[in-house]
Amino acid sequence: MDNAKERFASTDSTAFDNPSRPAPQQTSISTGKVILGTVAALTAVGGFLADWNKTHLFNPNWPPHAKFHDAWTITLGSLLGGAGMYFLFRESSDRRQDLKLSTLLPGFFWAAQSISYAYPGAKGLQAEFPDLVPRAGNIWIDEKFASAAMLALLGYGYFLEQPTTLCSSTKMPQKKYTETQQ
Repeated sequence: MDNAKERFASTDSTAFDNPSRPAPQQTSISTGKVILGTVAALTAVGGFLADWNKTHLFNPNWPPHAKFHDAWTITLGSLLGGAGMYFLFRESSDRRQDLKLSTLLPGFFWAAQSISYAYPGAKGLQAEFPDLVPRAGNIWIDEKFASAAMLALLGYGYFLEQPTTLCSSTKMPQKKYTETQQ
């Protein structure tokens, strides 16, 4: 038993104390990726956080078919957000395409939520539970607000990430220099 502890301690310390071994590299993540990843993650879990309660999925006043549609929306948000994160962080030869997909997929969810207000009889949470929806002055911090904020953040994250992606995935023309002898 002591021999095993010594081997583990020896292996553990040499991994960090060996000067010939390069130090572990720290990876940094761009602000654009942080924004896009945050929106994708919120898209993936947001339905569970917002709807897994008495106002939606466990609302006794909702018929089973309404709960089915809510479950469908929760699942779709999870899939679109998860797919957005996948394309954002995977290693790929086509980073521009992955950036577009990582922005569009969660964006589809938030755009659909925004457009839902245009359907007959569709209203936000404050129509049934006004005491649960915060306000900033005359502005409800509701689904419309969340959709607008998430779409704006997706646009901003995409904008910030564009120069990084364009420069690293396309070959920039190189100016050729030649030496002349005098």
